[in-house]
Amino acid sequence: STAKRCKDKHLEEALLLSRALSEGLRALGEAEARPLLRCVLAFQMEATTSSRSFPQPEQIVTQLAVGKEALLAQEVGALLAGLAPQGEVLSPGDLQSVCMFMEESSLGRQHWQQNLAPLLQRLAITLRWVLQSQPVPDGMWGYLAVKACLQLFQALPKDVAPLVWSTAGKSEALQSLLGL
Repeated sequence: STAKRCKDKHLEEALLLSRALSEGLRALGEAEARPLLRCVLAFQMEATTSSRSFPQPEQIVTQLAVGKEALLAQEVGALLAGLAPQGEVLSPGDLQSVCMFMEESSLGRQHWQQNLAPLLQRLAITLRWVLQSQPVPDGMWGYLAVKACLQLFQALPKDVAPLVWSTAGKSEALQSLLGL
C-alpha cells in the first residue's frame, strides 16, 4: 500500500539522517538522549507487525545508544516489561512484540534472557488460555503463542535447556508449556 511505502521511505530517511548525525547524537547526555530513545523505541514497538520496518528503528536506537548502552538496556527493559502485567494473558499484539524482539533485536533477546522466568510464566498462561478457551479465540492468537515459545527455545537454548533437564533448575512454567 501507499502508506506502507511512505512509512518505509521515511524510516530509511531517518536511518540515513541518524548515521549522518551520529557524532552529534553521541554528544547528547543521558537526560537529552532518554526522550529520543523512548520515542524511537515506541516507534519500534509499533513496527513489530512488520519484519520489513522493524530493523530500521533497531539500527537507529543502536546508533543513539553508543556510549549509553546501560541507558538503552534500561529503556528496552522498561518497554518490554510493560507488555503484560504479571499473571495476565499476552494479547496477540504483545505476542507479536515478544516474537519480533526475540527474533530481530539483540537487546530484546538480552532482556528476555534476563527475564526468562516471567516470560515463560506469561507464555504458559497464554498458551493454556488459548487452548482451553471456549469459544476458541482467533487462530492467530494460538499461532503467535506457539511461535513465541518456539522462538524462545531457538534463541535461548542454553538458558532453556537447564530448566528442562536439570532437576534442581526445573521451571514450573516451562514444564507447564511442555505438558500442554
